[in-house]
Amino acid sequence: MKGLTKSEEERALELHKKSTVIDGLALRFYLEDPHYHRGLVKSGVTAGNVTVAGYYEFGRYVAEFSSSLKTVNAMIDCVNANKDKALLVTSVKDIERAKREGRFGVILGFQDTKPIYNLEGETYFLNIFYNLGTRIIQLTENDQNMVGTGCCERVDGGLTWLGLEILEKLNDFGVVVDLSHCGDATTMEAIERSKDPVLFTHCNARSLCSSKRNKTDEQIRALAEKGGVIGVTPYSPLLRMTQSREGRPTLDDLMKHVDYLVDLVGIDHIGFGWDVVEKGYDEGKESMLLGVWRTRRPDVYGEDKPATAEFPPTVGIERYENVPNFTKALVAKGYSDQEITKILGGNFLRVFKRVWK
Repeated sequence: MKGLTKSEEERALELHKKSTVIDGLALRFYLEDPHYHRGLVKSGVTAGNVTVAGYYEFGRYVAEFSSSLKTVNAMIDCVNANKDKALLVTSVKDIERAKREGRFGVILGFQDTKPIYNLEGETYFLNIFYNLGTRIIQLTENDQNMVGTGCCERVDGGLTWLGLEILEKLNDFGVVVDLSHCGDATTMEAIERSKDPVLFTHCNARSLCSSKRNKTDEQIRALAEKGGVIGVTPYSPLLRMTQSREGRPTLDDLMKHVDYLVDLVGIDHIGFGWDVVEKGYDEGKESMLLGVWRTRRPDVYGEDKPATAEFPPTVGIERYENVPNFTKALVAKGYSDQEITKILGGNFLRVFKRVWK
């Protein structure tokens, strides 16, 4: 990385190697693909919040009970078939074990609560998914559900009665609540009502990039006061609203968010969440966002014309194997080893210790 001396680069790589690196949103997981696994190893990531419900696949949104159950079981089967490479994380001890044994810790995560209730508002499905290992659940994705409002809806009504009930149950079960895609009113209500710290696993500061997927200073302060963490993301629409016309965002753009957030709420509330569409793996998500949400909500996913213009990867951190460049950038910015260790995973780990039973 430019600006680093040889000793600084060596320090960054050694620090990355020693740290427990936690990815707030690892998106999908393709361990059976040798190329993907090589990138995973090079990333140095210890554990990640892997989306197994509330995701786009081949232009279709997967978030009902049956398909989510199949995906969860398929992920568990994948981990069990690759025990030398991965393990299922249901506790902090599992993350520590993953680090110790050089395996990738798979944290089962939902980006929507739709799979855990039925149309009558009954929530017993939560028991099933918790017992299978789910430990992070986002209340809403981009749209409205029976719990609350996503960031792409026209009107945000906040949490519903069912939403209040589910939030309480998630707290009681010891499931970490994620609010990354929630609308503004839903976000603030959830922070205020939650008994536990909550997360923004993958978003940035709206003060620096106006996307409604990013969070306001008020929301970030409220999150921090509750003990939560925001995972900065290199996902380009959350760094620059006109990615194609103005050129690709860079790792420097991401670091501006880190610096801003550290000044706003302190080092103890910053983490990292990948959320990047990698070619060959996540085109389903890309096509759905370009075809639907970018057309409807350019204020959320960018203003490029045509609306079907690709989201370009952020320069310097295009692929998962580039995650160590984030550590190099933190070193270049002058953060201490202790501060960097917190950002790389220590802060997320603190929340997991607090919330997971």
